[in-house]
Amino acid sequence: ATELAEEIRRPKEYDDAAFLQTYCKYDAPDATKRLVRQVFRGAQCCETMDYAAVRKADTRKKILLYSAGMDRNGLSTALLNLIKEADTTNNCYYFTFFQGSFRRAPRRISRIPEYVNFIPLNGTITDLTLFELIAFKLFYRFGRDWNIVMRYVKRLYAREFEKHYAGIRFDGVVHFTGYSKEVTMMFLMAPCKRAIFVHSDMLKEIATRNNQHLPTLRHAYHEYDVVVPVSDSVCRSILPIADKERILVINNTHDDKGVKEKAQQELVFDEDTLLSVPEEQLRSLLFDDTVEKFINVGRFSPEKGHKKLIDAFDRYHKEVPNTALILLGGNGTFYEETLEYAKSLACGDAVVLIRSMSNPFPVVSRCNLFLLSSDYEALGLVLLEAESLGIPTISTDIPGPGDLMKHYGGYVVENSVDGLYRGMCAYRKNEVHTMGISFEDYNKDSIRKFDSLFTEQG
Repeated sequence: ATELAEEIRRPKEYDDAAFLQTYCKYDAPDATKRLVRQVFRGAQCCETMDYAAVRKADTRKKILLYSAGMDRNGLSTALLNLIKEADTTNNCYYFTFFQGSFRRAPRRISRIPEYVNFIPLNGTITDLTLFELIAFKLFYRFGRDWNIVMRYVKRLYAREFEKHYAGIRFDGVVHFTGYSKEVTMMFLMAPCKRAIFVHSDMLKEIATRNNQHLPTLRHAYHEYDVVVPVSDSVCRSILPIADKERILVINNTHDDKGVKEKAQQELVFDEDTLLSVPEEQLRSLLFDDTVEKFINVGRFSPEKGHKKLIDAFDRYHKEVPNTALILLGGNGTFYEETLEYAKSLACGDAVVLIRSMSNPFPVVSRCNLFLLSSDYEALGLVLLEAESLGIPTISTDIPGPGDLMKHYGGYVVENSVDGLYRGMCAYRKNEVHTMGISFEDYNKDSIRKFDSLFTEQG
């Protein structure tokens, strides 16, 4: 408080003219008085802009995408890669998200490109009628989706959509993450063309993580205009609960140039980055070319197979001691458990964990081999990122990543400790190489399909 008081008393020793011109251009001692005169008396004493005319002049289609909180994960990467290549000449894009999702990390909003508008969502559903409340409980708590229940649930979410986006008439909505059940139902009631992406085996997500609502998915995959799995394997996984006539597979795009540019940037750890070893020790390891470094990138979550990978590395490390394993994750609740498990093994001192890093590519680029050890995965953008950096890759033989690797001649191993160990041995024998993917060709088809979603033919 004392320091604040001293700062307030300090004479002005800076030039804020540019700041005031940018952010306080219309402020003045009589600003409120003039505003009241303009609004209530019709006096033309304020500068005005005809937004209706501005909107009318912009003939581009308005496309709303649910982006969630732009966390450091594959979904956000996939969205940013897509929007970077999408048609902004004919389409105007809006990201939408719940305002609270940025509360812990507000700076993540800066990840949204300047040419993309955004509309935060605020507040929860509070104005339910009695019948809507009963239907809401029956649907979400007991999974009842009888016609009478759905009539009230859909009425509720149609009103929610209008409440949040009143006055804006979109030409299309895209539920890009495909995860939030509330957004799924709200976008289902949008009065325009609707598309929902599917990034993972959702039935397996329900079985292993219980993070999805099956009745919501069934309605979405039968009623959205387009259902967009990001790989053939994801497409196959949703066929039991989807209308196959509505499905259009669109592979996630990949920012090859951006990955290479970020890899050349200075190695910087963020304020919220958590390291399992001292920073100087990690830097020394990364720049020590005599140590063979294996890396895995993925959230600290059970399906990523970290324990399995650590077990395989423990076996390999006993034979080749001058090696290290780096596990780099953006989020997930299993960081501490994974670290504790690694420390319990003989290889513990050679395993490094990094959690939360805005630019992981300077770390990835210093490694010799990329290992994807997941039990299930939509595609595995991290495989493409390693390919961009010229790092040999190995993946477990699972739908999605396994299909990608086989298509491009990558090295696939059995989804087991023994399989990953044999993959490490194959790398030592120089049998694991990069795939030589042409990312220009890879992206072209995906962008064409995405841009076609909101054309007359799409």
